[in-house]
Amino acid sequence: MPFCPQCRSEFRPGFDRCSDCGVALVDTLPPERHPEPHYELLMATADPDLLPLVLSALRAADIPYVADGGEAASLLPLGPGAGTSHGGVAVEILVPADRLAEAEALIEAGVEVTDELPPELREED
Repeated sequence: MPFCPQCRSEFRPGFDRCSDCGVALVDTLPPERHPEPHYELLMATADPDLLPLVLSALRAADIPYVADGGEAASLLPLGPGAGTSHGGVAVEILVPADRLAEAEALIEAGVEVTDELPPELREED
């Protein structure tokens, strides 16, 4: 059976052009290509306390992400002074453009930016 490579319609034998697209028919269809999703910037942070919270929330919501610059962020110190930008090093978190609004709402609803250290990192007097 011949097929249209453009609209993927199937034709009876004897046809050589697609009546809708006007292109020559082929004997077999090429595999379908699934386009890569377009990613948009959700946020950039140099806060080593905030980053795992955001990534965990995205994973829990099954929102794919790319954390660009994560290797550099692993060099940031934890403890007093953490949460500030060290030499401008930041991790950019990108999500698919069609899930950006969902990711923004998730972050706004569940992840708070705080300057307070978690209890395990506080120095006891």
